Amino acid sequence: MPLMPMDVPLPLVRLGVRALMRALYRIRVIGQENVPKSGPALIISNHLSLMDGFLVGWGARHRKVRFMIYRPYYEHPLWGRFLRPLGAIPIGTSGPRDLAGALKAARKELEAGHVVCIFAEGSVSRTGHMLPFKRGMERVLDGLDVPIIPTNLDRVWGGLFSFQGGGFGGWPGKWPWPVTVRFGKPLPSTTPAPVVRQTVSELASESFALRKSSRDTLGARLLIRAYRTRGHLIAKLDPPATDPN
Repeated sequence: MPLMPMDVPLPLVRLGVRALMRALYRIRVIGQENVPKSGPALIISNHLSLMDGFLVGWGARHRKVRFMIYRPYYEHPLWGRFLRPLGAIPIGTSGPRDLAGALKAARKELEAGHVVCIFAEGSVSRTGHMLPFKRGMERVLDGLDVPIIPTNLDRVWGGLFSFQGGGFGGWPGKWPWPVTVRFGKPLPSTTPAPVVRQTVSELASESFALRKSSRDTLGARLLIRAYRTRGHLIAKLDPPATDPN
């Protein structure tokens, strides 16, 4: 997509995005080799925050990943100047025509040999759990021989741009916030949406297993819990003396 007159030059956008990602996140990337170095590919990822497109792009830095973005952000007088040079694909919510136009644009990008990322849930999760995958991805791939790259974003929920707590922008407990971007083995373009979702779920289980340590056992957690609440237990067992008078 050619730059619009007021758009920020792409090299400056990339520099700014990299600086922002380094400041906000500590990102671990697994399976980067599963994203092809050339040719088209469709990345299908879970969706937990407003930064997910940038996280996927960070994980596949050897390719320019075009991801879908909410149209009001794309057309925003400030944010749009940074999103358009990245090749973001705007998607509206006013009806089937908006969705059809976005899917058609994504298909054209694949036909041109580019990498496209679709968040098949259709919206950012408000609960932290993965929603059912919509079949728009199947419409994009219909008749195309393009690999599907199942992708899981782990630990994004609870970060600065997720909706944990019912609102946007909750402050994370760690800084920078640890995140894992895991790319799975390519799937055929004919893979149904539910099967892709199951694969992404399996990737999530693999990433969750990496979090475990010697402290992540039932006994260890009980000991930690008892230690943290020891003051309350002592107060209950040995209440302060009261004046009998």
